[in-house]
This record gives sequence, structure tokens and C-alpha cells, in this order.
Amino acid sequence: MFYKVPFDQIIRQGDIIKGLSSPRIIVYRLLTGKNIFEGDSDPCFSIDMRFNCVVVMTPCCTIQKADYISLCPLYPVSNKFIRNPYLVDDSTRINTIVPPDKCIPPKGWDELPLEEKRKRIQRGPVFVFQSNFVFKKFENIFEDNMIIDFNDTFSIRRKDLGNNNERLLLAKILQLTDDRRATLRQKLIKYYDRIPEEEER
Repeated sequence: MFYKVPFDQIIRQGDIIKGLSSPRIIVYRLLTGKNIFEGDSDPCFSIDMRFNCVVVMTPCCTIQKADYISLCPLYPVSNKFIRNPYLVDDSTRINTIVPPDKCIPPKGWDELPLEEKRKRIQRGPVFVFQSNFVFKKFENIFEDNMIIDFNDTFSIRRKDLGNNNERLLLAKILQLTDDRRATLRQKLIKYYDRIPEEEER
């Protein structure tokens, strides 16, 4: 099972919420002293407002304590994620570690230099598309699998959602099972725990 039905009457990490707009700020240039103090009124940014379902990204144990709750918009799975036949069969495989030979399309694996193949095999299974997590389709809510990008996270003030997130709770439509939430948590940990190449020496 991917979702818990019926879901709990609390907000949990991984919950899917409808009815919230998700803003994306597009910065054209950084503010400088001239912009601020000399009245330069040229636009420096724009705000792209999207109206789609969002996923709660804040950990469960922090939701009632945090000043802000982090959310991430959901989108249909794009074609770039389904070029690999292994992922076409089940795009939720993006959520878990994948054998080295399944991380890229078969043709790409066959064309890899032998030394690179050895390195990948020695490294073992890894996450593919490290910043993404796929949510399974659900009847009458999602016709197809949906995806989030951890880089697309935004926040909303918790006090605007009621003392006990009651406004958010009214908009909750799906909740992950405990094991799927653990999978999301593990991928988030791995995403933020990556060591930069320049520090691996």
C-alpha cells in the first residue's frame, strides 16, 4: 500500500494537500545599494503563482513546533524520467535505491567504458534522480503518478494555518503509509547528506 486509507486526522510529513497556491520567485538581478537607497524602480523579480497539490516536507515531530511548514508542489512525471525502461515499468522505483545497471537506459549502460562500469558496480545500488520522489496515482485524485522536486520547496507560516493546523487538515487528501513515509525520509536524508566532489579528496 502506498497510502493510508482512511488517513489520520493530523498533519504528517508526506501528506498531500490541495487548495494551496505554491509561489515561485524568479529573480532577474540581485538588489544593490543603488536599488534600495536611490529609488531605482526597475523590477528585480517576478512571482509565478501555481495552483496544484502540494506535499508536506516538514518532519512530523516538527510540524507542531515550527514557525514555518515546508511544502513542495506536485507535478505529473515528465518524459525525462521515463526514458529508462526500468522506470517506465514503475516510476516509483525512483524513490528507492536502484541496481547500477538499471540507473541508466540499457544502451547507455552497454556503451559505458569498462572501468566506469566497475566503479558503479563496486559502489552498488544508488538513488537515481536524487532530488525527486514519485507519488503513486490514486483513483479520483491523480490519474497518473506525480512527482516532487526537493529543490522546489517553499514555506508557509504555521500560525496562518490555525493553532493545530486545522485549516491545512481540512485540505488534506492523502497520507503516505508509515513505510512510504520512511522511504521519503531516507531519500531526503541522502539528498542533504551528499558530500561535494571537492571534499571527497
